[in-house]
Amino acid sequence: ATTATYTLGTAISQTIRTDGAFLLDNQGAGTLTITAATYNPALDIRGDLTIGSTDVYTKGTGTTTFRKGATQTLTDNTAAKQDLGAVQIAVNGTNTTLTLGASAKVTSLTIDASQTFSQGASYDLTTTGTGTVVTVNGTWSNTGTGDITLSGNVSNAGTITLDGSEVDCG
Repeated sequence: ATTATYTLGTAISQTIRTDGAFLLDNQGAGTLTITAATYNPALDIRGDLTIGSTDVYTKGTGTTTFRKGATQTLTDNTAAKQDLGAVQIAVNGTNTTLTLGASAKVTSLTIDASQTFSQGASYDLTTTGTGTVVTVNGTWSNTGTGDITLSGNVSNAGTITLDGSEVDCG
């Protein structure tokens, strides 16, 4: 097994845009380490994002924006879940729906007006930030069995749908 290390960006204040699937995976060949903390780029994701099971991702201060203008999937296959930092769901001509394909961890989540975040059938959402960690101006849907672990407050000017299928809420 081999390891590979990549630094996202080459200078401060860059935006990295992906127009197709963004696969962060060493394809079973060892550990892939990706850092966004060196140059703190903004990530403009316009396809699905998949993180491989042995990857290590270090967030930066740049925002990761999902803006395909259609349905996108975020799948983190690591056991510990990698903190993606500040995540935003935004419009791109047409509305964007981000659906979890596995449990996810973010510092904060912003759902813009008319955009949708779905936790999928059974996936957990964990936040790690402080203050307001989820801002909903669009729709946040958790109608499956996924848990929500918040490290701060929620600001809601949109729609939040929780179906209560879990035993505990807290």
